[in-house]
Amino acid sequence: MEAWHAFIKDDKRVTNVPMEAHYIGSKKWVNAVTAAGTTGVDAVSAAKTRAVVVAEHDMEFIRRLNCRVTVLHEGAVLAEGSRDHVTVDPQVIAVYLGRG
Repeated sequence: MEAWHAFIKDDKRVTNVPMEAHYIGSKKWVNAVTAAGTTGVDAVSAAKTRAVVVAEHDMEFIRRLNCRVTVLHEGAVLAEGSRDHVTVDPQVIAVYLGRG
């Protein structure tokens, strides 16, 4: 990550291509589900030694994962923290959740 941040000259960016970020997240999710042998939230969540990237806007699903949430927008971190923390962040509301 240090080399990437030096190259892109932005320490908050994790990729410069939103589609690439989605692909990486999807691939990691598929790998975690394959390892768990199920798509069940509890089984995947039990694999706490692994990082699981989920591209999901269903906040009930995210709540059930009970994990740290990192919200990405256009390749940069928009907000991080608990589900409760990120769902009240004004930028997250504006970009993903809407108002109402």
